[in-house]
Amino acid sequence: MSAVDQGAIGELGGARRRYRCDGAGGAGGRFRSGCGGGHVLHELDLAVRCCDRPVVLDHGKVVAAGEVLEVMTPRLLCTVFGVVATARRHSDGIIRLHYAAEPLA
Repeated sequence: MSAVDQGAIGELGGARRRYRCDGAGGAGGRFRSGCGGGHVLHELDLAVRCCDRPVVLDHGKVVAAGEVLEVMTPRLLCTVFGVVATARRHSDGIIRLHYAAEPLA
């Protein structure tokens, strides 16, 4: 379980911790004993790669929870985080965000 709260980003004051995950199996690979764990993540790319079941918060209120590809929809990413992106599972099993971009020139 992980939580991502766009409204709390300013509260971090630039102090961010980087978490290492296996990417392919999400965080679940570390909790084989039946225990659970939680992280509060403010980096979307890290959240989609490392979370099995993200819980998305918007200014402290839960707006979505569940499987990564069901939760991190283009609509939610745009509405809550203000980004145009799509979450996709690649052939290597890792879920990655793909951001829409326009050429600079």
